[in-house]
Amino acid sequence: MAKKSEVVSLRLDPQALAKAFAVICGLFLFLAALLPALNFDFLWWNNKSLATVAVFYPGIAPTFLGALIALVWGAVSGAVFGLLVAWAYNKFHQ
Repeated sequence: MAKKSEVVSLRLDPQALAKAFAVICGLFLFLAALLPALNFDFLWWNNKSLATVAVFYPGIAPTFLGALIALVWGAVSGAVFGLLVAWAYNKFHQ
């Protein structure tokens, strides 16, 4: 337990945050590509929404293969974003 005179510095683990963001983003994009493939319109999400996302992530399509590609894209972009968030927090948080 820290004494009152000690300063506790909270730091984020970049590797752990990158893994967490990779899993969350990967699963999100996987489901986002798989649902239109199953002709399941969820609220505002449909084939037109997926086509907009496919502009930024080539290879994503409303097929199972497109969903697997979306999983990879989501994992990579989530990991990079998680690393950047942890780095920025550790760098600028006092």
